[in-house]
Amino acid sequence: MQLAVYAAGTWLAISSSPEAAEQWAVALSLQPHEVLTHGEDWRLATSCLLHGGIAHLTLDTAFLGWFGPGIEALLGHSAFLYIYVLSGLAGSAAVMLLSGGDDPTACATAASVGLVGAMVGYELRNQAIVQQSIKSRRSKAEDGKQGNSTLRKPFGAFGVVCLIVALGFIPGSMVDNTAHVGGLLAGVGLGYFLGPNFTLIQEVDIPEGSMLVPEDAVETVVVLDRRSSLDRILMGGAALGLLAAAVTLGSSMAQ
Repeated sequence: MQLAVYAAGTWLAISSSPEAAEQWAVALSLQPHEVLTHGEDWRLATSCLLHGGIAHLTLDTAFLGWFGPGIEALLGHSAFLYIYVLSGLAGSAAVMLLSGGDDPTACATAASVGLVGAMVGYELRNQAIVQQSIKSRRSKAEDGKQGNSTLRKPFGAFGVVCLIVALGFIPGSMVDNTAHVGGLLAGVGLGYFLGPNFTLIQEVDIPEGSMLVPEDAVETVVVLDRRSSLDRILMGGAALGLLAAAVTLGSSMAQ
């Protein structure tokens, strides 16, 4: 959808004029004044589909294409979608409540930054799995094999995020780092509470009737996710409710 929105703006610039494309972007952007005074709450969502230029779009697309599949496989499809959407909305809410300005803002990358935060929350929640993964990578390194996690690649997710954040310091870019901070913090919390909660079980195959563990016993590591789909749905609903309550409270205080 984000690519479609950018394509529509590009088509307007070519078929009509650059000013028409700019008006299209402003119409979708987050403008706190318009939300607070005219009740245009939909801008919180539409701004998550908007990029502040080709560099913004390219970095976001590169991040999602390069790291998205791995993060989705680790968090699970439903948790990935929940975290992506809610982090974007949290970024929009942060701009509206904390930024203080009324410049048009594109918040698409708040969702992507939220995925990085979700990986931090995942690692905080699953320390046993993280330690097991570190041991495995060290073992592979000793055997001459490469074992890197998604976030620890030489120019990994954090490197791309740093470039995205750098765009927020460029005047007139429509990128506000307040959205990135909001998305990141929301992602950490959502990754912790919505992501998988793994239990690491180590089993050793002991011959029947034996009281001792043989030196050549085969050790099996079993990983179980203790969080059900219902738990994720309830936690996602609770997170969305808290976000809506925060926006409502902040709007009433601002008015």
